[in-house]
Parts: sequence; structure tokens; C-alpha cells
Amino acid sequence: MKFFELPERVIEEASKTLSRELEGILTWNEDKRTEKAIAVAESVRKSFLKLFDES
Repeated sequence: MKFFELPERVIEEASKTLSRELEGILTWNEDKRTEKAIAVAESVRKSFLKLFDES
């Protein structure tokens, strides 16, 4: 299943979760910021896909 195939309400919750996770991005070391943000986004995406598949 692709992320965009999830129900809209699930995508909205994933977006809120990602937003909360990235709130502290300005405090991260600048040279690693993009790398960490991508890793966090990927983690949130995978988590929501797995949760939806298991329900």
C-alpha cells in the first residue's frame, strides 16, 4: 500500500505527527538537519502504513 492510498483522516494524523516531530528542527546541527528530517519523515510514514495494515 502507498501512503497516498491511506484514508484522508489517517494522512492528516500522520501530518500532525510529523509536524510535532519536526518542531525542534531548528535546534538540530545544521549539517545533519536535512538528513534527520528525512529519516523522521520516513519513520512516520512507515509507522502509519504499518499501523493501518495491522488494523
